[in-house]
Amino acid sequence: MRRSDRLTTIVALTLGALTLAAWSPPSPATARPLEQVGPHAGDAGGHGFTRSAGGRFDTVDVPGATVTVVAGSDDRGRVVGHYVDRRQRIHGFVRDARGRLRSIDFPGAKSTALWKINARGQIVGAYSARRDTPAGELERGFVLHGRRFTRIEVPGAAETRPTGINEHGQIVGDYVDGGGTRHAFLRDKHGAITTVDPPGAAVTIAADIDDQGRIVGTYTRADAAAHGFRRELDGTFTTIDFPDAAGSGDTYVTGINNRGQVAGAYRILTAPRVVLHGFVSDGSGFTTVDVPDAIGHTYINDIDDRGRLVGLYDHADRGYLRDARGRFSVFAAPGAATFTVPTGINKRGEIVGNYDDAAGNVHGFLRKRRGRFARVDVPGAKATSAIRINDHGQIVGIYSGTTTSFAAADARSFLLDRGKLTRIEVPGAVDTRLLGIDNHGRAVGSYIDAGGKLHGLLRDRRGEMTTIDVPDAAGTQLIDINDAGRMTGVYLDGDGAIRAFVRDRTGRMTSIDPPGGTAPPGPGIATGATPFGVDNSGTVVGSYRDSTFDIYGFVLSGGRFVELRAPGALVESFATDIDDRGGIVGMIR
Repeated sequence: MRRSDRLTTIVALTLGALTLAAWSPPSPATARPLEQVGPHAGDAGGHGFTRSAGGRFDTVDVPGATVTVVAGSDDRGRVVGHYVDRRQRIHGFVRDARGRLRSIDFPGAKSTALWKINARGQIVGAYSARRDTPAGELERGFVLHGRRFTRIEVPGAAETRPTGINEHGQIVGDYVDGGGTRHAFLRDKHGAITTVDPPGAAVTIAADIDDQGRIVGTYTRADAAAHGFRRELDGTFTTIDFPDAAGSGDTYVTGINNRGQVAGAYRILTAPRVVLHGFVSDGSGFTTVDVPDAIGHTYINDIDDRGRLVGLYDHADRGYLRDARGRFSVFAAPGAATFTVPTGINKRGEIVGNYDDAAGNVHGFLRKRRGRFARVDVPGAKATSAIRINDHGQIVGIYSGTTTSFAAADARSFLLDRGKLTRIEVPGAVDTRLLGIDNHGRAVGSYIDAGGKLHGLLRDRRGEMTTIDVPDAAGTQLIDINDAGRMTGVYLDGDGAIRAFVRDRTGRMTSIDPPGGTAPPGPGIATGATPFGVDNSGTVVGSYRDSTFDIYGFVLSGGRFVELRAPGALVESFATDIDDRGGIVGMIR
């Protein structure tokens, strides 16, 4: 990876919600910078589906659920999965061949997810005593047969998640060892455990096993890209990458049937719009399978011997607000397709952020305290993101007039103050990003000079700009600032690792190293902490990736690091800003 690529990576990953996806070009903006777009839209949906061997799709929604995931099926037409209720609690469910639904909760658990069912009706799943653990991270495993639960644990493991079972009672899944590394496992019918990791894997998850004992799943190497795998009976591994995703995307393999067909999902990071697509492969080629008229993702979780598929579609990343008393509420921008990402909040409860629509266009938004949304678009821009708002209602953000992906180094900044829009760029810079603003009107961010180097940037209320770089760093980006001049940011060190820091008004810098946060596995990969927001007491919020590559939010106050998880997440959650009353905003995926 070239140094200039690493610098662009910092820009892309900081406030990662800004560039989680690349988008197709929208129509030229003709709206005013602030346009009212309607009332609060409520929770974003996610729907389960089944697809017959003949290609017929049917939606599966648990009544009252905000998200329904169909995770497994058998040849008798039974399906299993899990759903998120209106209180953001996760429950398992079974639906029989006649369509009758039954909720399943492990006794005493706060969250339960079901993953696969075999021909004998045995179901594997996982549970947690915490209600804020994502469905994919529930840390205790079980087998359910009839109404009897049997716990499944890998000896010595901190976490055990069984995700697949065949008719012989062989079980596969993943576990986290005492050192924090995630491995795949095979448990035979007698209870013996075998670790099954592809060579060179950093993290491995086994998802399914057929009746012959062939295992499929997903693993990551040091580059953090996801690759599918298939393990044969003799222990040999074959990597499975969707052709267009190899080298520039991710491939997830989640199911295998007794005919050797595998199913899963892929995404191509260089596509005009990055969404997940389902696929089926028989070993000789790949077939893309998307739910017709889906406006977002299609994710296939299982395939049976008849070729019937089950999965999830149109699930969107949602914003959340956590109030000072710890109560969570979830919201989505009206018309959001695959994500709503709040990135700033002020003490009046006003929230700003960005979302994408069904056409792939990216818009900024302002959400009022009572939930009404206004769209924020820079006229003529192809993509706009409102990033931070201060207590006076001044908004800073970024836009692009040439591309619809903020991952490209061509962004410009704006200040929106009482309806007046000011475009901002550093003279001679190829990229300017203002990411934070305090109540004095001082804004911080970064710019890339003509030589390709990334610099930290401070802009005062008069518009004068000052470069602020971490000494000896290959690149610096400031992210937020409070009224005392305390700043958060990240920098690229000489070894190519991305490091987080807090800088006080005297210029003294302190590193942020979360307990359990992993060192970057390779140059330019952000896997430690990213400090997104800071309030006037000096409390910092952000996200970090642990040694198993899971992402969580954090709150850092008085030197104490506290993990922050949002309930109702399927995969992960993180925090992006905090106001002076202790309100926190972020995103759940």
